[in-house]
Amino acid sequence: MSPITHHWFDSTHITYGVVTAGYATPAFQLEASAFKGREPDEHRWGIETPRLDSWSVRGTWTPSPFWAVQVSHGRLKEPEAQHPGEDENRSTASVQYARGGLATTFAYSLKDRVPGEKLSAFLAEANYELTPRHAVFGRLENVANDELFPTTTIRCMIGSFA
Repeated sequence: MSPITHHWFDSTHITYGVVTAGYATPAFQLEASAFKGREPDEHRWGIETPRLDSWSVRGTWTPSPFWAVQVSHGRLKEPEAQHPGEDENRSTASVQYARGGLATTFAYSLKDRVPGEKLSAFLAEANYELTPRHAVFGRLENVANDELFPTTTIRCMIGSFA
């Protein structure tokens, strides 16, 4: 199940036309992209003309095979149809750890509408494999959202799967 915070952490779900360049070493990676920032219309099967009106940069540090740290920032040109004339700056930071059946992620994002409010999101999740077929997981999210809900949403999910 995708986290409710995914709208804060991704740039766009579907975009036509992306140009990306990057540089990588064994421990560091730097990427930059230009793309169309607006979500497509509801006719998603119709290919739209690409416009490179938005951009993003991301830096990733992997100090060991078990740790990954990333920060990113992007400027999106009118990404939401419900907010015409409103651009967004999105900044994210995350830390991931995975070793011996345990995988964790801690992430924070700030969606800064221009003009408009600043809305933040926090995600913490963990997964532990008990056996190759059984695992337990948990997720905690805190979202400042004014699109689907009038106030902050906190969602906690704990479970297991086989």
